Amino acid sequence: MLTLFSRLGRFCARRHWWVIAAWAAAALVALPLAPRASGALQAGGFSLDDLGSARARHLLESAVGLPPSALVIVIQ
Repeated sequence: MLTLFSRLGRFCARRHWWVIAAWAAAALVALPLAPRASGALQAGGFSLDDLGSARARHLLESAVGLPPSALVIVIQ
């Protein structure tokens, strides 16, 4: 009995040129959107300023002087 992924793998292996063509078409469609990506992306990921973790990050940045890219793990 074949699983979903084994059937998908078999399909992609048999029709590899179709898969490559589909990825190339997707890249061509996405190419005009690429210059706008830098405006939509921001450092730090998806975070709201009113969350407790964001307030703690701002406190660590201002009080301790940690850079925004620092990784802090707090264990209680």
